[in-house]
Amino acid sequence: MSEMKLRWLAVAAMINNLGMSFVWPLTSVYLHNQLHQSLTVIGVVLLVNSLTGVAGSTLSGVLYDGHNPFKLLRGAAIILLGVMVGLTLWHGWPIFPVWLAIEAFWLGGFKRRSTPLVQAFIVRRPNACLTPSTSFKI
Repeated sequence: MSEMKLRWLAVAAMINNLGMSFVWPLTSVYLHNQLHQSLTVIGVVLLVNSLTGVAGSTLSGVLYDGHNPFKLLRGAAIILLGVMVGLTLWHGWPIFPVWLAIEAFWLGGFKRRSTPLVQAFIVRRPNACLTPSTSFKI
């Protein structure tokens, strides 16, 4: 029975999730303290952000079934780069929530679909595959 050590992968996943958990609180603080928006408006902005992420994930699932995933991921990464540049340059009200919604849409499709692809690239042995005989040690 082969064994794969995943301690480093578990630590990386934990750090990634910890970092992502700061996004909404920091967005709320930025919207309230810098852009002077009410908490009600902030709640609506975060709701739209979440819904566009769900829509992006759903649409990407349909697209990935019928198209080349590598090209779709590459296109999403290029679009996300443009969105991040736009968000950096123009971050006032009301364009900030628009950038957030666009970013959530593309990130919703990119992040969730790219995880298996990235994990496939990480595997150093091309013959390594997940079979019932593979055990994991953390």
